[in-house]
Amino acid sequence: MEKASTHSSALAPERAAVIDLEALAANAAALAARISPAELMAVVKADGYGHGAVTAARAAWSAGVRRFGVAHVREGLDLIRGLEEHGIGEGARVLAWLHTPHTDFAAALRAGIELGVNGTEIERVLEAAEATGEVPRLHLKADTGLGRNGALEDAWAGLMERLAELQREGRVRVVGLMTHLAVADEPERPETDLQREAFERAAALAERCGLAGLEKHAANTPAALLRPDLRYDVCRVGLGLYGLSPFPDRPAAEFGLTPAMSLETTLTLVKRAPTGLGVSYGHRFVAESPTHLGLVPLGYADGIPRIAEGARVTVDGREHPVVGRVAMDQFVVDLGPDESALSLQGRTVTVFGAPGSTPVEVWAEAAQTINYEIVTRISQRVDRVVRGALGREAESLPLGRHEAPEAEDMRRLGERLGRALRKGDAVVLSGPLGAGKTTLTQGIARGLGAEGRVISPTFVLSRIHRNDPEGPRPGGPDLVHVDAYRLGPHGDLDSLGLDDTAGESVTVIEWGESVDPAFGERRLRVEIERAGLSANPEREDGGLSFDEDEDEGADVRTVSVTLVRGDGGPGREEGPGRTSTENGTEAGRA
Repeated sequence: MEKASTHSSALAPERAAVIDLEALAANAAALAARISPAELMAVVKADGYGHGAVTAARAAWSAGVRRFGVAHVREGLDLIRGLEEHGIGEGARVLAWLHTPHTDFAAALRAGIELGVNGTEIERVLEAAEATGEVPRLHLKADTGLGRNGALEDAWAGLMERLAELQREGRVRVVGLMTHLAVADEPERPETDLQREAFERAAALAERCGLAGLEKHAANTPAALLRPDLRYDVCRVGLGLYGLSPFPDRPAAEFGLTPAMSLETTLTLVKRAPTGLGVSYGHRFVAESPTHLGLVPLGYADGIPRIAEGARVTVDGREHPVVGRVAMDQFVVDLGPDESALSLQGRTVTVFGAPGSTPVEVWAEAAQTINYEIVTRISQRVDRVVRGALGREAESLPLGRHEAPEAEDMRRLGERLGRALRKGDAVVLSGPLGAGKTTLTQGIARGLGAEGRVISPTFVLSRIHRNDPEGPRPGGPDLVHVDAYRLGPHGDLDSLGLDDTAGESVTVIEWGESVDPAFGERRLRVEIERAGLSANPEREDGGLSFDEDEDEGADVRTVSVTLVRGDGGPGREEGPGRTSTENGTEAGRA
């Protein structure tokens, strides 16, 4: 799950791995189109290769991807919770395939996580199934030549017969057959063909053992890109989703992919260096002539490889080499002899990734490793800053009925709603005094990234909260918060001048059950009930300022969210079903 940023929101991050949501979504769409009719499984293990598992999954979801792969069950549980917090993920399939003696299979089954199995875990999975009453969905993992996890060929028959028997008894459901490829990123090598032949034998044997109709998946990113014969039913794509190529001699752009991470910081110090000055531990670099040195506040504790001397960074569109040994917290770059280098102090340093800057492959070559490792190893000391917007499928409206036991649950529900709203939407809130209308609006403001404290606009009738350019949705809509109570039955919203703001804002109308906003591409009705409160919405202002929904009581609120008018025009209502909000941590900045 994405980690929340720890720096003050009033300050820019000192070090940032900037994640481009639009690039992630575009990569997912390009890959899905390339492998069709096979399905794309977005692999988001290892915290989404350092990009944020939930961030990557959200972007893939916006491109229509509904299958996700992780190594560990714990990653799958975090992913499901993270997607739920963003109001999406219903119907997603999550597969975890690497287990330990301490894997919580019961939690996996309760969450609906599918399990890759090599045979050694079967008894523990069965115990968890008996304890939970759930039927495990299993993918048999065949070792066809990688020599890691998975059952070797001489064990296939016994394992398949056992699983077929368990399936006949209704104790498991075997849905897939999978393998991992060893050298698909080296297309000239023959081992991939040998693995394909072995996988075909495994598939034929599964049929003979009574495991018919299994989904077959073998292709990783390189096979998905270059081996149509290995795409089968599903392709498990990791690296390509993040816009990186698995082939040293073929850039990602050749496949229509864009790097989604750029690592950025600032030059914290620039100084003149005389001839003979040694740099960093061991003096592995000594200035042969006068130059200028720039200090970059990133080191191996942040994921910068210690051995990556000779890599480059980009400052003001020019590349500069790394000199001297990378330390725990910092490294040094040579800015050259020109005195103009002194003006670069405080400028942005792009270590790798952004278009027109140093490619991550330069760092991989300097560190004698692969681009996968460079992005995955960026530590949590580096803030993840998510930029860009997703398509309309990214955030689903939380339609239906929701239970909110606490005021903060109301805010979380409002935040989910706020993340799904877009310019021109109107939300009409109804419910008795103290039900939680303003509390819900506070959450909507949080999801929209609206500035200012949200209180009931009792006497001003309407209040505008501008979009925070440094919030979670920079460039998103403003929030117009309206109290329609004083307008009376069939009140005239036009008198508030909302036509001037409606098209570019989200309008939330409290006490709006008696008014009919004519504006809005979409209109939602939100009805709130609260235990112990009368359903009668009457109130008496009595000359007082009402901020009634600040009540932090613990009475359960029931919230019904209905889409009254959608993109298809008037008269369309949606919203059956029931969901419960849950207490939990915030999902971080996404």
